[in-house]
Amino acid sequence: MSEIRENCPFCAVHDAQVDKVNTEEFAIWCNNFGAMGPFALSEEDAVERWNGRPGIH
Repeated sequence: MSEIRENCPFCAVHDAQVDKVNTEEFAIWCNNFGAMGPFALSEEDAVERWNGRPGIH
């Protein structure tokens, strides 16, 4: 599985994890701020979308 590399875009803290949000979707959850997303059909895709979101270099 890919590693969550990026901080939360709202609080800038690196304290996030992958959570299963329903029977078919996963998302990244910031333990500090409570932000959730992006949603994806696999843990791997959720992490890749979190790490690759716009504004991240």
